Amino acid sequence: MKSKKVLSFRVIVQVVIFVVLLPFLPLLIARDWGWWEAWAYGVLGLGSFIISRYLAARKTPDILAERSKFMHHQDAQAWDKKIIPLAGVIGIFIAVVAGLDQLLGWTATFNLTWRVVGLGMVLAGYAFSS
Repeated sequence: MKSKKVLSFRVIVQVVIFVVLLPFLPLLIARDWGWWEAWAYGVLGLGSFIISRYLAARKTPDILAERSKFMHHQDAQAWDKKIIPLAGVIGIFIAVVAGLDQLLGWTATFNLTWRVVGLGMVLAGYAFSS
């Protein structure tokens, strides 16, 4: 008999926070709905999650279930259990600072070329990690 895989409430909340809200956090903080770079960053983040999960599920279907339990593996390295939450906190910090920078105008605006190069680097990073 094949068992059904059911997403837990905790996993759903984590996905909504880290996959949907976090990429758009700079936009939400700045409340600048015309800030195209923040929209592009959010769409890239959300799109890369969807595409990478699709590719992973297609190539190795069981990997998504295994990855969802990464903090509960008995053979996980101690440093692994510390670095993953730290990476999450750093990601949140970066998004908050970017939103506050746009809202408060802390730094000068880069020209269009550098902004497009930056988004290209983000896209390249997502492609590499996928």
